[in-house]
Amino acid sequence: MGLIYTEKFSTKINFTDKKSPRYGRNRIGIFNVLDLFFEISYLAIIFLIPLYFAVWLKNNNVFELNKIILFKILIWLLLLIFLIKIIYLFSTKPSAIKKKLFAMPKRFIVLILFFIVLAISAYFAQDQLTAFEGSYFRQQGLVSYFFYILFFCLLWLNARISASRFNYNKIIIAIVLSSWLVSIYGLAQKAGWDFINWNEPAWLTGRVSSSLGQPNFLASYLLLVIPLSVYLFFKAKKLLIKFFWFIVLISQLLCLFFTYSRGGLIGLAIGLIIIALIYFLITKQQLSKKINFKQKLALFLLLIILVSLGLIGYYKIDFFKQRVKSSFDFQSGSVAPRMNFWKTSLSAIKEKPFFGYGLDNQGEVFIKYYEKDWGIHGNVNDYPDRAHNLILDILLTVGGVGLIFYLLWLFVVFKSIIKNIRENKSTALNATLLTGIICYLLSLMFSFEITTTTVYLWLFFALIFIINDQYEIADNSLNKTKPSAVVQQSGLFKILLPVILIIIISVLIFWRINKNIKYLIADHYFWQIEQAFLDKEYFETYVLYGYLKQLGIKNNYYDLRYGGMLADNLGDFKTVALTKTGQEILEKLAENLKSNNFETFFIKGKIYTALANGKNKQYFILAENNLKQALKNSQELPKTNRALAELYFKKNNYQSAIDYFNQALNYLPALNSPYLNADHSRVIKYERYYIFQGLGDVYFALQKYEQAENFYQQARLNNLFDIVLYKKIADTYYKRGNLDKAIFYNQRGFSLNQTDYNWPLALSILYREKKDLIKAKEYLATATKLAPENEELKKYCQEIDK
Repeated sequence: MGLIYTEKFSTKINFTDKKSPRYGRNRIGIFNVLDLFFEISYLAIIFLIPLYFAVWLKNNNVFELNKIILFKILIWLLLLIFLIKIIYLFSTKPSAIKKKLFAMPKRFIVLILFFIVLAISAYFAQDQLTAFEGSYFRQQGLVSYFFYILFFCLLWLNARISASRFNYNKIIIAIVLSSWLVSIYGLAQKAGWDFINWNEPAWLTGRVSSSLGQPNFLASYLLLVIPLSVYLFFKAKKLLIKFFWFIVLISQLLCLFFTYSRGGLIGLAIGLIIIALIYFLITKQQLSKKINFKQKLALFLLLIILVSLGLIGYYKIDFFKQRVKSSFDFQSGSVAPRMNFWKTSLSAIKEKPFFGYGLDNQGEVFIKYYEKDWGIHGNVNDYPDRAHNLILDILLTVGGVGLIFYLLWLFVVFKSIIKNIRENKSTALNATLLTGIICYLLSLMFSFEITTTTVYLWLFFALIFIINDQYEIADNSLNKTKPSAVVQQSGLFKILLPVILIIIISVLIFWRINKNIKYLIADHYFWQIEQAFLDKEYFETYVLYGYLKQLGIKNNYYDLRYGGMLADNLGDFKTVALTKTGQEILEKLAENLKSNNFETFFIKGKIYTALANGKNKQYFILAENNLKQALKNSQELPKTNRALAELYFKKNNYQSAIDYFNQALNYLPALNSPYLNADHSRVIKYERYYIFQGLGDVYFALQKYEQAENFYQQARLNNLFDIVLYKKIADTYYKRGNLDKAIFYNQRGFSLNQTDYNWPLALSILYREKKDLIKAKEYLATATKLAPENEELKKYCQEIDK
């Protein structure tokens, strides 16, 4: 049952040869053990990748980084076992194993050419490091594609030399059981039983994401695996087992429904129609013969369940009904931004039509086309790193040449599936795999690939070709080959050479595994760094960042993020030592950041702005050059204009600061837009708060206190949680000689933050200036109670009595 070939060609590979003294039971045991470990490794990949995320070791990148690192580690182990098998076989029957390994089908030339195009595109990418390693959040660079294709090749090649152990039923069961656990977790989220406190929990958003991290990702994944549950249901002979697979299938369908993914549901509906037409065209008149009455009844009941879910959702669940209706609204919701992304993608593709911009470089493309209206349908200053359409993403990353080879590869895959079905090679399984692939690819017309689904897609490709090559796999040519001269040789060299090769390969592979583990450790350190900044433990960030750098990770993301956070907080440091250390770190960071992308220019501009002062005037020039270059890359991005305004304010160029603050304000969407939701409105208000506060500071420096107060008031209306604004407003009244108003706003600030001694200290000073020493001493006593060891207060206590 476990063999992938028919009984007619079921001769198993026998690695025994009685004519050779080196062949015996011991060698069979070694080979079987290696096969067993290989099987365990690829089943671990299949089972664990969808489920695994940062639960035990807290990370900043919770999902994709953890999944791709686990995948790479397991692939390294898989490769090690495979190479040991090859070395073992070469030491026994080299001529036979050469024939098995190097007899590459012509169809794989397309795959090789596709990977070459990926490499060419990465070489000419604007950000080569990102194209090679992958972006921090997506992890879909050239290295990742190398591992996906390596996974495919290892499975296919191993099946050629170890057909007797290859069992696709185990693979399918591992896929479905893993997806069942994913679905159970998704349903638990919907019921409010999540064991993790997410920022956007399912009970709040209404959509489940399970261990995939995003509802649309979960939907695409389920589209790949649901057909396999149907396959197991029909293949099961015992009623109890059939019932179990039915429960699994219902769990998957419910989880898919609760993602409320329109792309996922469209992919399922259209995919089922397409697969039905394809299967009918392939089998023609044989369709009725291949599906018996019970199977027809089961399919009909499954169709009834799907239709019922849709109708119940539409008429009984308002959220689902709203999402269905919004699918046809091209001016709001998630449809509107997708239309913007698709339009932008087409414009960008025209500029580099052949080899694209490089893998994972879409963010650099989209930021050049940023428009103020994007802040209506998304967050201000945010830009996508995907086109949310498979075809457009391929064109953006690897261009028209890459798309041609990708489609050719899919053609080769589909042709193999059709060949398998026509030749009656695991017909049901091939139809199932075809269904999953088609439904999945259709969902990607509105989404994009992630690690889990890409791993599974290449797994499906491997299964299809293994089934297609079953006659060749079953060939027992290894038995017929005579022992070679190498085999017949005896002596120390024959024994030592394989051992030395295995040791060298093992050391190299475990070195790479250790390197991959360091990525997770580095990300854990960065998560701790972010927590330390939130707690204002600035010295701790220095220590943690030092640990992170010692790991030798080649990733600009950490330097950029840490540089940005350190530059933003440098002015809040209370000691000279902290400030000086921070300045030294920022100087080194700015020197080491070499990429020519927007984010690098922007962060370097902020770093040099933080470093610039009267003693280091050259930093003003460097900050201006970098921010101007960033602005050139994205003219309408509000945060770039605001950063330039803050630079000019620090440089005492007040008119330029006002101009850029106003420009940033002009690039914000209007708050009265009918298509603006509460979340996006909140982000716009927060950006307005920064701009108005900046304008207030400029006019305060210009001694135009009335205008300054007006801007501070507008800033306060956009962020009611910033109590410091009451102090700034109070200062404008103090400068205008209105002590009563100054006292009023200080009292309001103190009422909102009664643990900060600065408020009663300011009130004491104001009452003292009003000649009201009783009130002045009362507030001074309050301040002293809050900070009894403060030297400033002790000095003031001595002054007030004079």
